[in-house]
Amino acid sequence: MSGCCRKALEAEKATVAQYEKEFNAKKKQVDDDVAIINDQLKVKESQRERIAPEVRPDYLSRYERILKNKDGLGIVKVGQSGLWRLLHAYHGTGTQ
Repeated sequence: MSGCCRKALEAEKATVAQYEKEFNAKKKQVDDDVAIINDQLKVKESQRERIAPEVRPDYLSRYERILKNKDGLGIVKVGQSGLWRLLHAYHGTGTQ
């Protein structure tokens, strides 16, 4: 291999190594973010398990059906008062 080709190959190897370093840093950040989101999801699921038994089963059932059909956002009428409550779900998205 000539000196010119060897230099070009070494330059390409350095470029690949730099891209790999950047990729690994971004992957670590994403992995860290996913871990945080999973922790938040566990907290929300725990809160839901604690609160759900206090909700009338027919309301909870209706809410879960609405939630399923509305991509994780449910708006349900609660009681005779006409009060509307906006309820967010944390099923899989990790968003609030």
